Amino acid sequence: MIDYIGLTKTDLFTFFNLSEINRAKTEDEVVRISLKPGGYQEHIDIEIKVDKDGSILRADLFLDRDWIGDWKSVNPFGKDIAKSFIECMYTNFEKPQIRSLVSAIWTLKGVNDEVISLHSESRTKFDAETQKAIDVYTGKEKLFQKMLDHSEIMLENVRHRGKERLHITISTF
Repeated sequence: MIDYIGLTKTDLFTFFNLSEINRAKTEDEVVRISLKPGGYQEHIDIEIKVDKDGSILRADLFLDRDWIGDWKSVNPFGKDIAKSFIECMYTNFEKPQIRSLVSAIWTLKGVNDEVISLHSESRTKFDAETQKAIDVYTGKEKLFQKMLDHSEIMLENVRHRGKERLHITISTF
């Protein structure tokens, strides 16, 4: 994963106008940084845990389930921040391992979403692993986990702060 300084230079940070709202050091010298975007703050929470050298140990994105949509209709802003969050956390070394997931989220459409296109389109078919992740994203499944060379990505539907939410976690090991 990238380090925190690198994260602040990504599209996730700049395009979504992320701001630190809290920074706290834990007993084991880990710093927990809470971030909020410029818009839709009531629907989005981001937490980053960094070590004393600024390396990201864990990154968490929480999106309100009713805001991001489901298999019927997908909020384009929700999928934009989700795919940007996942994509920016990885170095070029690991990006090929998450490319199909990022692409699937970006192109995701609900069955009721109307898209005007110049060419005829059919629903995208995904490999089984990517489809499982998309099923979690759209609320059909509870949990998706994928181990990469140096990290793990997890999508999970959870109850957090009194709301049903999609929780995306990326952690190093």
